[in-house]
Amino acid sequence: MKSIKSESYYTASYRAFEQDFRVTWGSTKFSHEIDSLCFFRALTCWYSSSADDLDARRELLYRFAEPHFDTSDSATTLNRLYQALPVKSGGKRIMRNICGLYNKSARRAFGNSDQASTAEEIYKRSDVDTAMKSAHRFARLTNNCIIIPAIRNGVLDIDILPPDLYRVVLHEKNFREVKELWIPVKRHGGKTEFNVWTKEQYSKCNYKGELISSEPNRYGRIPVIFVQLEKDASDYYGGGMAELMEAELDNNFLKFIIDNNIVYSAFAVWIATNFGKTDFTLSPNKVIMVNDAVSGEGFLTPPTLQSVTPADTFGKLEELQNRRYQRALREMGLPATVYSPDAKTDSGYSIFMQRQELMEIRQEDEPIFRRVEQELYELIAQMELADMGVLLPPVSDFTIDYQEQSIVLEPQKDFELKKEKLEYGILSPLVFVKELAGIDNLNSNEEAIEYIKSNKQLFQSLHMPENNTEEPLP
Repeated sequence: MKSIKSESYYTASYRAFEQDFRVTWGSTKFSHEIDSLCFFRALTCWYSSSADDLDARRELLYRFAEPHFDTSDSATTLNRLYQALPVKSGGKRIMRNICGLYNKSARRAFGNSDQASTAEEIYKRSDVDTAMKSAHRFARLTNNCIIIPAIRNGVLDIDILPPDLYRVVLHEKNFREVKELWIPVKRHGGKTEFNVWTKEQYSKCNYKGELISSEPNRYGRIPVIFVQLEKDASDYYGGGMAELMEAELDNNFLKFIIDNNIVYSAFAVWIATNFGKTDFTLSPNKVIMVNDAVSGEGFLTPPTLQSVTPADTFGKLEELQNRRYQRALREMGLPATVYSPDAKTDSGYSIFMQRQELMEIRQEDEPIFRRVEQELYELIAQMELADMGVLLPPVSDFTIDYQEQSIVLEPQKDFELKKEKLEYGILSPLVFVKELAGIDNLNSNEEAIEYIKSNKQLFQSLHMPENNTEEPLP
């Protein structure tokens, strides 16, 4: 993935969000990081679809389009149509296809101790997979995020924050080591305060960063997991998928032009000459009045009324829009089946080849998230003990396996391939049964084998004909 901050897009993001972030962070020691906060907000607004996200996209597009339009007064096109600016986004779909680690639930094990079932129940109740899916997508989108486990009302919750919602203070001699974590919180009345964590203290500060209250940090560490995919040599936060922001801005900018072209080209324009009334407003279904028009001899021409059909260009513009957006998605490594309405539904090896780049991204991310999962479990175990008095298995007992992205084959070929893998010992009985039968309540290979045996005995009780030559299931 590229991590290039194109100047025009970067400037648009700063102009769109600078004021909001200056209100929140401008009186703190992070006031020099406003441009970084703006950049990451310009990325995250394309992922979710809350009212705030839609407003952010609209303002971002306005700032992006501003250099190309007259915005000197409220009647100009861009200002007059501000609320009609398009805010379409394929961001979530793009990230869902790029980030496939958690598309299928990860398989976690907690050892064989008496506490293992407790850990399993905590993870199931807290829906850890959904949180980790979000963490993976935000980390890939913005290069960073933090995972925040918190026990609320006796139940483990997990929050995910992208880097436009927090800031860090780094160690003077090791800029990879986080000394302080600052998270803004809106209080009643709209006032901003900050939750500040260090290894030793948990503090609350006012909008100026001045201390309000402080207490010892009972965890002895900053209780979050910091996730980074690419480590920049000079910038802690690094880049992020600027290409996604560029693609969405370009796509919506062209849609705005197309929409206006359709409106002004869909109707014929009537031109009334020397009818004695002036109206120079160019709008659909309105007449342009031209008075005092003279002929070559200097005499007024006779009154005329004629229709002029504007040039039809929106079809070409729409073709350009689709072509540019598809090219942008292709450059992100997405297969044609994701972005092209004309793509054929392929299977097997063809799909495998199309998704090769996405599989490489997965291979890059998997070891990072194995480490993240280990660190998260260790932190959860520490918090459960400190807050709830619950003892969980040691981190050495924790393991995680990610399910492979399945390639859709024809049903018979799919079965034969899985059966062959099972016979060679490549595929476990548990996975074999789960994938073919869609059963999730089996927890071990022994249970899966017993399930197969039980079904075979039931089939035998049906007194199948002796001339049946079908091979029995293994």
